[in-house]
Amino acid sequence: MARPIWVNLFYKCEHLSSGTLKLEKPLELYSSEELERVVLVWESTQVGWRTHDGIPSRRCTIKVEDVRHTRSACWSEYYRHVYLIPSGRWLLVFQTEGEISYYDLESPHYKKKEVMVHDYIRPANCNIVFFAVDISGSLPGESFRLAQYVREDPDAAEGIIYRAIKIWDIAPVLEGKVVISLHAVCLKTIPVDLEVFDGKLSMSLSDGHLAFGVSPDELVQYICVVEWSLVVDGSLDYPRRILYTSVDAVHF
Repeated sequence: MARPIWVNLFYKCEHLSSGTLKLEKPLELYSSEELERVVLVWESTQVGWRTHDGIPSRRCTIKVEDVRHTRSACWSEYYRHVYLIPSGRWLLVFQTEGEISYYDLESPHYKKKEVMVHDYIRPANCNIVFFAVDISGSLPGESFRLAQYVREDPDAAEGIIYRAIKIWDIAPVLEGKVVISLHAVCLKTIPVDLEVFDGKLSMSLSDGHLAFGVSPDELVQYICVVEWSLVVDGSLDYPRRILYTSVDAVHF
């Protein structure tokens, strides 16, 4: 009898969350106890935002491993970017060699790093990584897509310099009715012209469209809009719409 109550409370929380509260699996697979936990965790998080003493309702401290002992490049950073998935359970960590790892903040072993994507470029001092997340309501559960731009340091690497955007599908892994981990599948690899300047690269991913801004020089920037599903994997010859912008035309 308790489950309908928790379902109703979940719908109320979902309505107030403005789309940030998402389930990891279909609602019908949740037991009463699991829905109770979803609601209570969400409510405790909101209490933390509303307090005036500055003390969060939950606190997790994660010591990121010293990558100087786990990677061949002694200058590699601990991490370059992090992203907290809106449900609050999964923390993604991005490395400049392409690695994508995560921490399960609701696990008793939340300090344990899990690698979804292993390094796929050579380590160097000035490798670059950017990312953009598309969390679409059309995808099931907590599945979402991620665009990841990775570029090798041209001054350190020999031969062909890797520079591309990968589109990843990130989905929860079920064991029975319980979500135990995340899994990444590469949907597309989109090369980026080696001649453009990417120091201020920006990206946006929305459903089937990817937009990224690069510069042929420091004064002009252009934005490429691509239907990424139409790109031949690994080919630079793909249809794109280009919007040219000028630094002088930008005002704040």
